[in-house]
Order: sequence, then C-alpha cells, then structure tokens
Amino acid sequence: MKKYIMQFKRQFIFAICLLTLAQSLTVYASVINANILNALIKRQVIQFVQQVGILLCIWCTVALIQYVSEVFEQHLIQNLDIAIRTDIVTVLTAEPYNIYNRRDSATYESWLNNDLQLINQQGFESLFIVIEDIAGALLALVTLAYFHWLLASAAAVLTGLIILLPRLLDHRLSVTSTGLTHQNEQFVSTPHDALHAFNLLYTFQSLPLLIAKVRSASVTLKYANVKRTVVQTQIGIIGFLGNILSQVILIGLAGLLAVQHLVSIGTINAVGSLAGNVFNSLGNLSNTLGLIRGTRPIFQKYVDEQAFMTASSVKPGNAQKDVPLVLQLNNVSYHYPASSILLFDHVSQTFYQGQKILLTGASGTGKSTLLKLIAGYLPLTEGTIMLSRHQISARSADYVLSKVLYLDQQPLLIQGTVRENLRLNQTFTDQQLIHQLLQMKLVTSEKDGAHFLNLQVGTDGNCLSGGQRQRLALARALLRQPEVLLLDEGTSAIDPATAIYIEKLLLNMPALTLIMISHTVHNQVLPLFSRVIDFANLTRTQDTQTN
Repeated sequence: MKKYIMQFKRQFIFAICLLTLAQSLTVYASVINANILNALIKRQVIQFVQQVGILLCIWCTVALIQYVSEVFEQHLIQNLDIAIRTDIVTVLTAEPYNIYNRRDSATYESWLNNDLQLINQQGFESLFIVIEDIAGALLALVTLAYFHWLLASAAAVLTGLIILLPRLLDHRLSVTSTGLTHQNEQFVSTPHDALHAFNLLYTFQSLPLLIAKVRSASVTLKYANVKRTVVQTQIGIIGFLGNILSQVILIGLAGLLAVQHLVSIGTINAVGSLAGNVFNSLGNLSNTLGLIRGTRPIFQKYVDEQAFMTASSVKPGNAQKDVPLVLQLNNVSYHYPASSILLFDHVSQTFYQGQKILLTGASGTGKSTLLKLIAGYLPLTEGTIMLSRHQISARSADYVLSKVLYLDQQPLLIQGTVRENLRLNQTFTDQQLIHQLLQMKLVTSEKDGAHFLNLQVGTDGNCLSGGQRQRLALARALLRQPEVLLLDEGTSAIDPATAIYIEKLLLNMPALTLIMISHTVHNQVLPLFSRVIDFANLTRTQDTQTN
C-alpha cells in the first residue's frame, strides 16, 4: 500500500489537510460548548449568544469541508484502483504463456474485482478513517492539556491501552483475510466454469448441477466471510469497551478537578465531548488498523506473482536479424507438469521456410501440444526447438510471437466490434481490415465490409457462427503477416467449399511456412502440401511437393 500512497503523495497530503481542518473545528466546538455553559452559569447573555453563533458557523464549515473531503477521497480511491489494476495487468501481460495459464482466468478476474473491493474497504477507506481519528485524538489531547495537564496525562495512558489490546488479534485477522481472498478466487472460478457449461448441462438435462455448484461455492464463501467478521467484531468489542470505560474515567476525573475548583464547571461538558473524540476515535482506530493490516496478504500476493514470473522467465537473447526462418525440433520430449508420462518422446523434424506441412493423427496424441511448444507457449521437458538457428528459449517472447502465430481450435474473441477484434492493440486502416474480410469471405463487398467492421461480436463471439469466428481469427492472423502459421483445426467449423478456398489461399502463399492440423483433410488441397506427417510415427513422412 505504501507504494501507491507515495505515488499519489500530493493528493494524500491534501486529503490529510482537509480531514485535519475538519477535526480542528470539531475540537474547537467542544471548547465553545464549555464557554456556552460557563456563560449561562454566569448569566452573561451577550457572551452566550456570541458563542452560540460561533458554534453554528463552525458546524456549517465542518459540513462543507466533509462534503469536499468525501468527494475528493472517492476520486483518489478510484485513481488508486486504476493504478493497482494497471500494475496487476502489466505483470500478467509480461508473463509467458505457461506461467499465466497455471491459474484459471477467473482467478485473475477476482484479483481485479473482489480483491480491489477488499483493498478499498479495508485499506484505503480505513486509512482515511485512521487519519481522521488520529488527527481528532491528538487535537483533543492538546485541548485537554489546555484545561488541565492531569486530564491529558490520563487520556494518553488510556489511549495506549485502547490501541495495544486489539493487536492481540492481528494474526487471526490476517489469517481470516487471506482465507477470504482465496475463497473469493474460488467463488469466481466455480460459477464461471458452471455457467460456461450451461449448454452442456442443458443438453444432458443436468441444470440442477449448476445450481448445486453455485450454492456450494456460496456456502463456502459465507463461512470465510463469517470467520473474518467474527475476528473483526472481537476487535471492535475490545475497542468499544475500552472507549466507554475511558470516557467514564476521564469525566469522573474532570468532576473531581471541578469540585476542587481547578477547572470550571463548563470544562466537564467539554471533557465529555473531547473524551468522546479521543476514545471513539481510538476505539475505532484499533479496528480500522486491523483492517488495514488485513490487506497485506492481498498486496503480497501481487508481489509474489511478479517474483514468480521474474524467477520463471528466461532472459531474452539477442535476436539476430535478417536470418531465413527455419524451425528445427531436436529430440523434443514433453509431459504435462502433473504427470510423468511422456506425451511424445525424442521428436526431431526440420521445417524449411515456405513449406506447407499437414500434421495428421488420432486425437489426444499431442499434436496441439507440439504446436504450442513450437510457439513458445509451453516449456520443453527435454530437447530444443530452433527458430532461425537459435533456441526459442533464448529468444524473447515478443520476438517469437512476431514470427510464429498459433491459432487455437477455439478462436478467442474479445467483447467489442469486429474492428476491435481485428486490430487489438495494433493499428490497421479500415481498407486493410476489409481486404482481409473479403479474402476470408466474411463479406461480399467493401460496403458490406465497412458495416461488418462495426458489428458487435458479443461475449466470446456469441453473435457470430463458429465458422465466422474461425474466419475472423484467420483474418486477424494474416493481417500480422506471420512467417510461420500454426493452424490447429482452423477451418473445422467452416463449410467445405469456403474451407477449401481458404486452405488453397494459405497453401499458395509462397513466403508463409504453414504447419496445419486437420482431421478433415480435403482431397482438393492435399497435393498442395509439401509434406504430410503422421504424428503417430514422425519418422514416416510422405513428400508430395518440394518448396
């Protein structure tokens, strides 16, 4: 949290000034209350009316300051949220594919939403309360000393006890807060998965399972919330009891001093008000400080993510320019992290620039995994993959991705327009976009293309058919002119005539190196492949054309 406070230091200083000014006037109002009571006792009518007028002006000013302060604090909190979200996403976008995908995307959604809500409520909002409470307590102590030093001394001792006692529960609060943030992650993930499977459950008449999963996750989240609330309540009760006892002791002390004529009768009224300022503030202070400390595990999680990414990432090597693109697989072996069984063992192949490779074989044998290894998405278990005569592991991810483009079996689209999905974070003219739409037969004319660019694709592209999504993904890929295109069942949802047209288009691009997986090979395009590789036996290849 300190990092973000320093990042917005000036805004925090201004917020502190507003809060301190409001507390100064509140404390001064207590002194005016004493003056009003003393004026009544002495029957000084003019003095009484003047003090009442001053009190009214003070409270009107306090109300105005509180309004400005509340609005400014909300602006500051939202700016802090933006900064934190930006830092989180910056770390995630710098992660290699395999590191990012070790968690479900719903976990990261929880970081950006649920965790931020906890940070706002427990952290930043509580921090402003602490600043306000400390300012009010210190000013009240100074004013008590103005009336009599013994009052300030007693208040200082009681203050220390109120602050220290609730710290005994700090560890429990930290544990329950950590448990809650983890349960929030799980809660987001479980309904996300269940709702994503709605069509599957609907087909098999199993929708009650969706209800059961959401309810089970909700119950687990409930207990995590209750556990944290129990600890927070215990801290609050300790502060409340300390607050009440301290006020009673301080008012009693003021009464004794008044009996001995060491302070005026009006001082008792002021001390009651000031004691309320000090001990109400400090009674809450112990609770709010505990809440702030409870955010440490959340911030630490983000720090750990960055440290894990840094430790796991391979430093990029120097990319050598202008080297003809060649892919070489040397004794490549791979098994999933959770298994010791090799998916494939000692695969060696050479792919020359411009070659068109068809990869065939039964489902589940590792064809898609091999393409992900070539694209640098996954780390090798054994062996090396060479890109332009240099190991992929020695090149930066940006360099590899600029040369090698992998298209998944299920093309991903972001919620937005077709134009936004084609461009992503890069700049292309509408003319370039429409050209690719025409090539992929998504539109029949430039006029249709201009309208199609503004079409909303919906969540996960649900406003488009499966074939349209695949063709849009292909258009997006060809816009970037990759040197190597890894196509994983990239035309499986497209009608046969259009699929053949697109495959011929790709196969007739002389500079493009294409490695394509397909279980529905069209006879019309088979002669255009340089090689057909049976994945079950990579040493057995069929050469049909030399490039």
